[in-house]
Amino acid sequence: MILCVDAGNTMIKFALYEGDVKKAGCRTLTKAEKTGDDLGFFILNFLRAYGVGTAELEGIIVSSVVPGVVGQIESACENYLQQKPLFVSSDIQTGLIITTDDPREMGADRICAAAAAAEYYGCPVVIANFGTATCYDMVDSHRNLCAAVTSPGIRTSAESLWEKAALLGEVDIKAPGSFLSKNTTDSLQAGLIYGTVGQTEYIISGMKKEAGEMAAQVVACGGYAEMVAPLTAVIDHVDDDLVFKGLRLIYEKNRKH
Repeated sequence: MILCVDAGNTMIKFALYEGDVKKAGCRTLTKAEKTGDDLGFFILNFLRAYGVGTAELEGIIVSSVVPGVVGQIESACENYLQQKPLFVSSDIQTGLIITTDDPREMGADRICAAAAAAEYYGCPVVIANFGTATCYDMVDSHRNLCAAVTSPGIRTSAESLWEKAALLGEVDIKAPGSFLSKNTTDSLQAGLIYGTVGQTEYIISGMKKEAGEMAAQVVACGGYAEMVAPLTAVIDHVDDDLVFKGLRLIYEKNRKH
């Protein structure tokens, strides 16, 4: 059994995999002030809740886009699970060829999602990840992770509006049901959601065209994928576990036999 850890800007997510089967998952808020002890106790309680002992863990693999929590995760794993975790980066085996200008700039979560999309959905493929940032990545027909587009995420954009515009209060993030907004709440919701849909369609179309990969499938993941996907025909699949699936695949490629 392996422990997969996805440390994002908002949440740290955990999943237990036995082979290619996800057995359990949980999450906690990402906070720089958390200590290795905090995370260590959290992980131990997670394992105990599902009847898993630390001796049953074969290994641990981590995707982190938050440098400030890397030390805490490493400390938690080494002190409470007695294992040194493998951190995903462009320097390890991923099953992809990263052909961006500087592969080291590619986020670990994006590498994981791209690796899983290529494996489970085939190449070429575009990954749309609707999280704190909205990210669009392309893996071409030759398994090259060749392009990465980044924009503010839906909630990130919303929070910026709420903070900067005195008359625009916080609203639920959801599609209002009509483009013809007649009040401030619907207006904000339409701009956030339909704006993201339009962005998604335009960027993905442009990526496919410039790469000459018009047949590329599109796989969506991230917290707002289920909200955006039904509003556009450009998304072919929604896979909430894409990053975890990539973590498991990358672990298998780097495990020591």
